[in-house]
Amino acid sequence: MTDSTRGYLPAKYYERIALDAMRRKDYEGAVSAYESAGYWANKVAQFDLGEIYFHGMGSIPADRARGVAWLGIAAEEHNPDYDKALVNAYADLTPEERRRADGIWKELQAVYGDKLTLARATQIFERDHRAERLGSATTENDTTVHTFSTSGYNPAKTTLDNAAMISELNTTSMRTQASTVADIWSARKQEFDATISSHFAHVDVGPIEQVPSAEKKPVP
Repeated sequence: MTDSTRGYLPAKYYERIALDAMRRKDYEGAVSAYESAGYWANKVAQFDLGEIYFHGMGSIPADRARGVAWLGIAAEEHNPDYDKALVNAYADLTPEERRRADGIWKELQAVYGDKLTLARATQIFERDHRAERLGSATTENDTTVHTFSTSGYNPAKTTLDNAAMISELNTTSMRTQASTVADIWSARKQEFDATISSHFAHVDVGPIEQVPSAEKKPVP
């Protein structure tokens, strides 16, 4: 089944992909998906990358400097749990690891910094909204049939427990309902706002600006 969040909320879509990879113990796949989720403003994904790299996991060897750099990106909004993890991890580094972590953090900041990821996530949400409305033969008040989740994994929750998130992912169910286009996008906007707010606590994105291109961009 196609997951529509890939278009309008890729941060949620790629986190689900990462959790599924974790369940299958495909750690390389999980890291790749977490990076894509982090690219689209998913702070939980950024934090999980920090933990994975700092401690190592399965086939992913520990790289403490890279782990601290990712924790630094996750802690940019100063979530108390993320701040505490960053302080503790940084204190455990050697002077050489700290120098390397600072360099990696600067590289990550140029792509995954909060200002960039928030603008990027907002841009793709608005782009998908406009494209679907313009490409539809119906009006916003016409009824259309869509499929959506009714239970299971909720990325708007604040949780750092991967096992709990995977359990929720495995219980997700779907149902089909007829709704107007306007109703669908109202629900999607609420989902977008709830997800972003849960990751950033308070958000004031402001006017959408062009985001500088990066050499390698995950595509939705």
